[in-house]
Amino acid sequence: MKCSSTWLARYARGLACSLAVAALGGCSGKSDAEETPGSASTGPFDGPCQDLPPIPRRLWLLSNQQYSNAVRDVLNVNAGPTNITGGSTSDYAFFSKDDVRVDAPLANSYAGAAAAFAAQIAPQIPALAACTTGEAPADCAQRFIKSFARRAYRRPLDDGEVTNLMAVYTAGSQPQDPMGPADFAGGLQLVIEAMLQAPSFVYRSELGSGNGATVSLTPYEVATQLAFLFLNSVPDQALLDAAENGRLATQDGIAEQVDRLLALPKAQDNVTHIVLDWFGTRQLKLNPKDMTMFPGFNDMMDDVIHSAELFIGDVLWSGSGHTSDLLLSPRVFVNKNMADMYGFPFTGASPTDFVAVEAPAGQRIGMLTQPGMIAAASNATTTSVVHRGLFIRSEVICAAPTPEPPPGLLQQPNVVAAHDAAPTERDKVALRKTFPGCGGCHGGIDGYGILLENYDPIGRFRTVTEDGSPVDPSSTLTLSPHVTGTVPGPQAFAQGIVEDDVFSTCASRKLTSYAIGWDLGLGVLLAGQSAPIQTDKTCAVRDIKERTEQAGGTINALLREIAMAGFMRTRAGGQQ
Repeated sequence: MKCSSTWLARYARGLACSLAVAALGGCSGKSDAEETPGSASTGPFDGPCQDLPPIPRRLWLLSNQQYSNAVRDVLNVNAGPTNITGGSTSDYAFFSKDDVRVDAPLANSYAGAAAAFAAQIAPQIPALAACTTGEAPADCAQRFIKSFARRAYRRPLDDGEVTNLMAVYTAGSQPQDPMGPADFAGGLQLVIEAMLQAPSFVYRSELGSGNGATVSLTPYEVATQLAFLFLNSVPDQALLDAAENGRLATQDGIAEQVDRLLALPKAQDNVTHIVLDWFGTRQLKLNPKDMTMFPGFNDMMDDVIHSAELFIGDVLWSGSGHTSDLLLSPRVFVNKNMADMYGFPFTGASPTDFVAVEAPAGQRIGMLTQPGMIAAASNATTTSVVHRGLFIRSEVICAAPTPEPPPGLLQQPNVVAAHDAAPTERDKVALRKTFPGCGGCHGGIDGYGILLENYDPIGRFRTVTEDGSPVDPSSTLTLSPHVTGTVPGPQAFAQGIVEDDVFSTCASRKLTSYAIGWDLGLGVLLAGQSAPIQTDKTCAVRDIKERTEQAGGTINALLREIAMAGFMRTRAGGQQ
């Protein structure tokens, strides 16, 4: 699976273990006692740290959303293509990894989008080219090509590229009537179509300059890196100018651009979406609910996702800006439909307005209990301790991945039947404990998932389970000083992992992973290696976390520390 929304994959592995581990001897040889949900520490990365392996020189494929944004911005249209398909990364993934390549469906999508959008702006080409009086059409075309490519390719063209694109222009400008005039606009339309599917457009270059063991990214590559981190699109004019004048070859110049970008509403919106996908909320689109049990819910998925988006934006840009408040704020944003569904009062002027409400005491706390996140981490008809527990492990506390189960576990009908017959999620947890060796998977999963049992499959607060029994969300955990022993529910858990810096450390790792395209919780597999290098306790993440705390603990401070880190601009291996 080449996407970093790994909690879905981990959920599948954990569920497979729970269904058939008795028949095949467990997911690992560890006992329940050996696989407790953590160790008594002040964070998931305490103790010795590891150096981050050098990031190799690479070409990093744009995600489908980044491609759409890039088309929109280089052509200055209202929206880019929405029908890009192919590649091996889900559109709802946290980020696109750096080993994804163009496959045939994706190449076809690029070709179709490039043709459609080049045709869309064809009437504007004469105005965009702005040929001067007396300027030869070929000279005007070359000037336009150089200017347009600087934005599209995020760098100036070399002489060979100019020659090649002029050949495309010449081919496209041939008139249908051999005796007629050259089709100037048609030639440039074909050039734009070619550029929008060229490797230099669809891949981000991180090759650096020189041929040493380690190299630094060029100023234009730094501009591209900052643009996609903060804008999720191509560099704006200020970034390109800073690359051209050499400012992005200096730390001071990079700091200037980071601070400028963080103040832009467009960058803040992008960061909000990054956090939304970190918490997997848009995965709800892949997880519709049973309409007989939850009528109307699937029709309001967009509202539920937007509610979480508004919550994140409120914390990061209207509130304290502290990453910790992502887990501590009790607010929920609802429109009339959501207020009715979730039992909140509604005071909006229009039914479609979203307004902030304070949940009753003890019912909601931060992203862990936002309806969209809960619904995304639930089954179609039931809650899921496994799914929710794996989500908390991988995305909230950054615990080590669970072991891989043996193959074929889902094909054990006797265990599947026993598991399905257990009436509640807590009953299923108890049943899994009776399977020999199952603690190797579930000792570090179920204890986290049970904390969220007060929320039904669409995220409504409840006090009784499916069979009418009182909900008991308490769990016995051993994670950190404030999360040890009996934890009564998500409020105490969230407050504990914030106070013990577990969440801030995880946030540092998750956003560093996003910035470099490596999931540091899974390790990275470099060329020539047979196994991934473990990167879950990198010194770089520790240092970023500590400097962020010293700077106030805000999302701006965290992103600034990541963007300014030395590993962001150093690459190793190979020749240019």
